Amino acid sequence: MPGDAAEPIIAATLTERLRCAACSYDLRGLSVLDRCPECGLRIATSILAIVDPRAQEFEPIRRPRAVAIGLLAWALGSLLAALCAWLQRAAELPALNNAPYLIGDDGEYALAVIGSLGVVVSGVGAFALVRPAQHMSARGSKLAFAGVLLYVPLTVAYFILHGKVDVGLASVYFGRYPDANRVLVRAVELSLITGIVLLLRSNARELAARSAILRTGRADRQTMYAVAGCAILGILGDIARLTAVEMDSALGQLLGIAGVTIVALFSALLTMGMIGVMIDCTRIARALLRSGTKLTSLVSMVDVARQDRPAEAAS
Repeated sequence: MPGDAAEPIIAATLTERLRCAACSYDLRGLSVLDRCPECGLRIATSILAIVDPRAQEFEPIRRPRAVAIGLLAWALGSLLAALCAWLQRAAELPALNNAPYLIGDDGEYALAVIGSLGVVVSGVGAFALVRPAQHMSARGSKLAFAGVLLYVPLTVAYFILHGKVDVGLASVYFGRYPDANRVLVRAVELSLITGIVLLLRSNARELAARSAILRTGRADRQTMYAVAGCAILGILGDIARLTAVEMDSALGQLLGIAGVTIVALFSALLTMGMIGVMIDCTRIARALLRSGTKLTSLVSMVDVARQDRPAEAAS
């Protein structure tokens, strides 16, 4: 005869459209205990990408839409500035064969203006990291605010470097002698970037920790220390080029080539880091915009009647 009943079995069935986090397959009608029929990803993982499992432990983000927009502006603005700088360098390539600039001084100046606007947009977006939640660390908020303030001199340094110093130079990196003023201004620019990244890092990581996507392994957890490190190594590459000017030997030529290589390599890595930040910010922004979704709106909890254990049922 039936004795003590077993624990109730709770079945959860998706009643609204939910896309698989990996392949976008429609999971409606399936149990949360199942896997995606298309790619095999656990459905619970897709739910966690939308519903924050630690919502009870964290204070909700104030104005999540504004924070999401700010994050996107912060990442997109910096990426735009980097791409404008790369376009300026690409315009130098014809000059290596004594051909005129690809875009001319006016085009190069226009790129500098657009890139400077990108820095401004990034700085405005960085305000989203100052105090996205009311009870975030006071120290982190102060550091983030200091990082935002550094965008003012960074905008000036960027425009001087790309809109004043670079305009008219036949070749910035492929000439025998680097421009000392340019190296100095670029060192200031990269130092400011390093300071901004380190000052924003604390609040950026705390905000990222609130994203269910990052906590469930759906994002890359961009290391901001690596971005800062690329900027510092770029400064060392410029210093190596300046040192090579004082050396007329073959060693000096090798040092100059090494300096250009270091600058190119770590500038590329810095840009790739910005692209990674853009991807992560897009994922976090998507999670913030969907953070109001409730678990009860996604699943229908069906309380299955108490069932006897197989052994008890047989008796």
